[in-house]
Amino acid sequence: MTAAEFKKEWKPDDFFGWTEFSPEQLKRTTLSVSTKDFLKGGFPENAAPFLSFGLGDFGGKFRTVSEYYNGYHSLGTDAGKYWVFGVDGAGNPICMDAGTNDRIVLLDHEDKFQLDSIINKNVAELARCLVAYKKINEQIRAEFGQRGIADAKYSPKHIAELQKAFQEINPDIFTESDFWRDSIDDLLQNC
Repeated sequence: MTAAEFKKEWKPDDFFGWTEFSPEQLKRTTLSVSTKDFLKGGFPENAAPFLSFGLGDFGGKFRTVSEYYNGYHSLGTDAGKYWVFGVDGAGNPICMDAGTNDRIVLLDHEDKFQLDSIINKNVAELARCLVAYKKINEQIRAEFGQRGIADAKYSPKHIAELQKAFQEINPDIFTESDFWRDSIDDLLQNC
């Protein structure tokens, strides 16, 4: 999936906002050219499950964990390789790990910004997973109304469809990504 395909699939509108990343900000990162090129196309402001993207909460600048949280005495030794570009619902930073080919990770802000979860191999894979999750959410809303997800009206069939979509993106996703594995487990517990 290219950045343009991602934006087209996402269909940003007034409800599903879209954030743009400044090419000047991207230049100063140590991220790969392919990651920078993908991010130039933008990213959704919010996405399931409880993820937010953009630099508004980070002073409008791409920064590493060590740059953004400068002064915290409890930063882990790897903080300089993590480029922050979002947060989860608990305020944990979503980062691109420049030390592992820009792998997408979630860091625990209450545990010295240590690795909490591996999300995806790269930003393009993350984009595909977010689109798959959004499509299942739209299907659930179409079947059960706007509160279908919040009221857990979905079924194991819906979750199986999401699992299948994830495995079509990456056959090894549930061994490589504890984040998506845990997200599926959470959904199954609620249906």
